[in-house]
Amino acid sequence: MRQRRTLSAQTQAAVINLGAGLSTRFSRLDNGSIRWYEVDLPEVIALRKLFFRETKRYRCIAGSVTEPSTLEPVIAGRQPVLIVAEGLFMYFDEKDVRSVFDGLSMRFPKARCSWRCSPLCPGMGKYDPCLSKVAGGSLDFRWT
Repeated sequence: MRQRRTLSAQTQAAVINLGAGLSTRFSRLDNGSIRWYEVDLPEVIALRKLFFRETKRYRCIAGSVTEPSTLEPVIAGRQPVLIVAEGLFMYFDEKDVRSVFDGLSMRFPKARCSWRCSPLCPGMGKYDPCLSKVAGGSLDFRWT
């Protein structure tokens, strides 16, 4: 796993997990010194807090990744930054994806990114049995 290799080389890193959902990645990759930020919409963070306890090094941030102010609580200092985004950008149009990356590159100019893109086609989300039930069926793949 690329993220594990990056964190073993950068033991004092700050990790920002965009669109975290209910990911358990921190519990699997924590090396005892990294700072980890889970970022997702307020209703998702509220659900996360039922299962995960925040600590000094593990924080949950409620907000939209398209709003630059959402990442204000992230304290990276001079630590290396790893930005993780899996299963996120397919829900945004290209303009919003570019805007998010522009903001990230300005705020964290030397950050490394790890993301996974969906192999599915735009417009096909309505045919997914799970997605069609979420948000009243209004979620769809816009950009892949």
